[in-house]
Amino acid sequence: MVQQQVNDELWKICENFKNKTEIKKNYIIYISALLYLKYNEKVKFEELYKSRNTFYIARKIDEQIEKMRNETEDKNIFSNITFSNIEVFRDLGEKSIICSTIVDIYNLTNSNSQENIAKAYEYVLNLIIDKEDIIKVEGEFNTPPEITNLMSEIVMEKNYTNVFDPTAGSGNFLISATKNINCKVYGNENNIDNYNILKTRFLLKNIDNTNILYRNNYNNMKFDAILSNPPFSDKSWEEIILKQLNENGRMAIILPHGVLFRESEKEIRTKGGGTWKPNKPNKITRKFISLHKNVSYNYGFIKEKK
Repeated sequence: MVQQQVNDELWKICENFKNKTEIKKNYIIYISALLYLKYNEKVKFEELYKSRNTFYIARKIDEQIEKMRNETEDKNIFSNITFSNIEVFRDLGEKSIICSTIVDIYNLTNSNSQENIAKAYEYVLNLIIDKEDIIKVEGEFNTPPEITNLMSEIVMEKNYTNVFDPTAGSGNFLISATKNINCKVYGNENNIDNYNILKTRFLLKNIDNTNILYRNNYNNMKFDAILSNPPFSDKSWEEIILKQLNENGRMAIILPHGVLFRESEKEIRTKGGGTWKPNKPNKITRKFISLHKNVSYNYGFIKEKK
């Protein structure tokens, strides 16, 4: 099966799930959960496949997710979804969409390499963004790979042993950072659905996701490299991030154009941000690259603002 066929098959699975349940937005989280169960070595996805025709299959999926959380000591992953609460639509005599989704994922993943599935997952994510099937939230942005790749090339050195993104989102910065350099990745994400997608992307790409945590800023650690696109509304991010940078480390972050001229943000331009005092201030070098205002996608994975 060529890559585009794999892409199309995974997209078909997503569309079928959307059409046969009440979940019309963020359905990618449920597909992500099943993919995560399939490729997580602590879970036997075949057990779900064998139980696919039972009346309690949705509950069995929830139990497997809970088991995985306990065994991986990650109490947060997919903690916001429950398969047994899904409202399913089906015609008389038709199999449950949960059953057919398990079958489709089982067949697709068993007949294609994990690398191809990872590429298909990326394809589906982009489609969902384009179709606005992810609930938007004001102020949350996805940094395109073209930008994260450029920033990673500027910052990363071959001798770096780690890289950190304190606002990891769906993981583009950390994925870019590990393309050509073998180092440990650390990330924090406060949005649970972003976190679920980020962990799934890393698992499919065989990137160690052990140090990707939910609502943990690694405040007591220092890093060789830091890459981030923090919330523009919080002007304290640069100061926070600088404190976590090793003395000879590098960082690249995206900030609004206002930091270049607003008087209220003069400290960011001149002193390294707020009260932070570097030991060797002459070693702090700042370079600015101006980006077009529409360079990022505006989307989010949390509840819509009322």
